[in-house]
Amino acid sequence: MRPSISDLFLSGLLLMRLHYVRGVIERNRQAGMFTCTNVSSRVVRWDSERDVAAMEGRFDVVMCADCLFLDQYRACLVDALRRLLRPDGTALVFAPTRGDTLTEFCRLAERAGLLGTALVFAPTRGDTLTEFCRLAERAGLLVCRYDNYDSIIWDLHIKMKREGKEAYDENIHYPVLLTLTHIPSPHLL
Repeated sequence: MRPSISDLFLSGLLLMRLHYVRGVIERNRQAGMFTCTNVSSRVVRWDSERDVAAMEGRFDVVMCADCLFLDQYRACLVDALRRLLRPDGTALVFAPTRGDTLTEFCRLAERAGLLGTALVFAPTRGDTLTEFCRLAERAGLLVCRYDNYDSIIWDLHIKMKREGKEAYDENIHYPVLLTLTHIPSPHLL
């Protein structure tokens, strides 16, 4: 059963990638994957007050994929997520840890007061994911880790490990799932 969605908005940060997004929309439309009729796309710059203000408070869910690597936009992304989400909204962030980029993003998100639950898909990359979890817990977030969160992805992961694919390194390629849930301060309860 598909979730009930009234509007679906897809975006890219870069105009040159928007044609990929529009291609995905069209393929899914032709395959009958959309239960809603209002599906749109355009570039949204997180550092553009005009872009963000035009959609402020509009979204129940915002998904981001591989968008933490540019240091100069990380704080803008956090601010955009905070402003674009409805008060009970959820941000889904799919990203490798890439050194300190994921840790820095989460520090900024926590400082900006993003509440609710965040889902983070990231490879372990040595100790970076462990360090990220430690920092998240210290910031008052409840962290749960799931290695086997989808049977198809898990089976592919096991197959890649078993076959000893030289190009596959689970440390940098296999994304574990973390849920980060904001724990309200006792004085707010």
